[in-house]
Order: sequence, then C-alpha cells, then structure tokens
Amino acid sequence: MMLQRIVLCLLLTGALAVPSLAHAQLTDAQIKQQLLAQPPQAIVNLAQKISTPHEPENIDAQYVRADFDRSGKFRYIVAYYFSTTSDSGFLRVFKQEGTNLVLAGDEEDPSRQVGGFEWCTHLLLVDVNGDGVPEIEMTSLTSDGQQELIDLFSWTGSTLHNMLPDTLDIGDLEDLDNNGIMEFVSPNDSGSGYDIYKLSGDDYTLWKTVPDDPSGFISPDGKITLVRPFCSFVALPPFRS
Repeated sequence: MMLQRIVLCLLLTGALAVPSLAHAQLTDAQIKQQLLAQPPQAIVNLAQKISTPHEPENIDAQYVRADFDRSGKFRYIVAYYFSTTSDSGFLRVFKQEGTNLVLAGDEEDPSRQVGGFEWCTHLLLVDVNGDGVPEIEMTSLTSDGQQELIDLFSWTGSTLHNMLPDTLDIGDLEDLDNNGIMEFVSPNDSGSGYDIYKLSGDDYTLWKTVPDDPSGFISPDGKITLVRPFCSFVALPPFRS
C-alpha cells in the first residue's frame, strides 16, 4: 500500500527539494505569508469565538503541494487551517499564478470541520483510482490518542469533495484486488468483522463485510503495522478583533 501512496508531506522549512518545483519563484517564507493572509472565514470565526482579551487565539496552518492538473509542476497547494486550542479545522486549495497564490476552492461544505489537533493531523496525497490525479487523505487522532481518524477528499476543479460517508471516519485504504483502485477497509460497528467499501464514481459505498481484516493493517500478533509521516505547520499571529 505504501508504495502506491504519493506522499508529499513537505517540511515547511524548505529542506526538501523537489525537481518538478523548479519553476516556482516563491520562497517558502513567501508561501507561508500568503497562506496565512487568506484563511477561511470559518476558522477566523472560530478564533473570534474562543479568544479572550487576555488570551487571543492563534490560527495555524500546514500544507502540501499537489499536481491536480497533471502538469508535473505541483502548482496547487492544499492548506489545512486550525485553531491552536481546537481539535479540528478547515481545508482550502490555492493555485500558484506567477508569484501569487490564488484561491481555487474550499470544501464542498466550507463550514464542515475536519482533522484534529495540529500535532496529530497529517496531510497525504494518494491516488485512489490510478488516474494520476491525487486525492487528499487527512488523518488525525481521537482526543484519547487511541484511534486514528480519516477524511478523504477528491478535487473537483473548484471544491474538495468528501469521498467517505459522513458516518465513516475509521479505516484504511488498500488495493485488495490489485487492480489499481483502492478499497476502504473499516472495522464495523458490531465489532464482529470488517466492512469493505468500493469506489463508485467519486464516493466509497459499502460492498461487503468480512470476518477478518483483509488489509494487513493488523499483524498476526495484533499490532498495528501502518506508519504515518508528519507534516509541519506555520502559525498566524494572535487573532485580534
């Protein structure tokens, strides 16, 4: 599975060089400045709500570059904005036009919170259907650190479409039948097996339930075998009304 993932979780220090980004004229500091100057209104509203006169709320962000147009130039930037004391945030997509980052779209429901605390939220790019256009996989942890949550979005050209059912937030992507299209495997609510979801268009729908984990996510000794890389984040100055 990990060989199929296009993991582009770039460190914001700029230490990772990618040859296909050679066209970019923006420094890492300039990218950060432009991203933080254009947060979604929903995260601004959240910061206003939980700020106090003596403890203004910070807005932070992390991002990955994406090649949504298959140009090989990674001109799109997917940014995850969050408040430092909240356990979720909001996604926004930009396209680099010259030296400017131009807003390209938000989630289909721009008020829908996703992700988790900044220290446990990871952004990955993964091509679930083999068409060469990556999807956005976001993973985070529950507040007790016991379970990993997942969101999965496809880029429609103007919005980020949530590919998973609203009630589904635990599981993993696997190409179970080796056909280049990933299935989604999730433990079912009854605890008696695993639900397998197949990709139908842009959405995952329940296909069948099996008694044993078909993905190799859990090794024979019961230990979790999946490893996730971390992203870095950048911070806005304290919010002031």
